[in-house]
Amino acid sequence: MWRAHHARKRLPHKLLPFMRDDQRSWPDIYAFDLRSDGPEHSVIVWSDHAVVMCWPSFSDFFDWARAHVAKHRRAL
Repeated sequence: MWRAHHARKRLPHKLLPFMRDDQRSWPDIYAFDLRSDGPEHSVIVWSDHAVVMCWPSFSDFFDWARAHVAKHRRAL
């Protein structure tokens, strides 16, 4: 079972993980960027040693996630 504290050991200290998505080579770790400005922390996807995707806020990330789920739901 995945635990956030295990992922935290592999991430830069500025990132707070909240979700993991296993991939073939490296897992994608979704995290809040604690150094971000504004009323919300930005959300990034970290894989191995690099940022893969980024959203300026959790609400932007959530909108993307809802659209992503709806897109795949239509494909069924």
